[in-house]
Amino acid sequence: MSNDTRQRRVRALVRELNRRRKKQALRTDILCNDLLAAQRAFVAQLREIAFAAAFYKALVAPSDLHELLTTAAGLIRQQWPACGAAFFLRDEHGEQVTVFDSGRAVDPIRDCLDACFNGRLIDRVCTAGKPCTLDDLYELGMSTEPRWLKGISAVAVPLVRPSERIGFIFLYTPMDQPLTPRQITALANLAPTLARAIQ
Repeated sequence: MSNDTRQRRVRALVRELNRRRKKQALRTDILCNDLLAAQRAFVAQLREIAFAAAFYKALVAPSDLHELLTTAAGLIRQQWPACGAAFFLRDEHGEQVTVFDSGRAVDPIRDCLDACFNGRLIDRVCTAGKPCTLDDLYELGMSTEPRWLKGISAVAVPLVRPSERIGFIFLYTPMDQPLTPRQITALANLAPTLARAIQ
């Protein structure tokens, strides 16, 4: 066997070895990225569990409604600093609407919140059985000028007890920091506990 033939074979073997090494390196990168993504998701789930535990624990201590809603709004703000929360609650006759604002609202929003929602809209949000976006709220009959909603992202999470419609939490954030579906789901999962705590 000549030197040229040997060198060609060695080069071919080296090329094949390099090709396999690159393929293995790519597989390793994909695996590492998958592991990092799984770890991030796990940490996010742990944060949600810690938030839920803190939320449940905090709902046991308050002695009155104002303290309860202030505590709930504070926990929401602590978890998602850009998020404001207002609570719209009906009285037992469904006529009077009480608004508890977390104080995070921008002034024009705070001024308009109580004018936007009435007992009928609260009923509709509660019977929707799911968090309602701004588009959903307009379809359900929210009446307000869109100019004060410009620049915000919002969702209404129903507060319902068995056979009783209590109200909803109106959550709003700057448009460039909207709540993710996962965050909305986390809050929707906590809403029944908050509804039970409201006396």
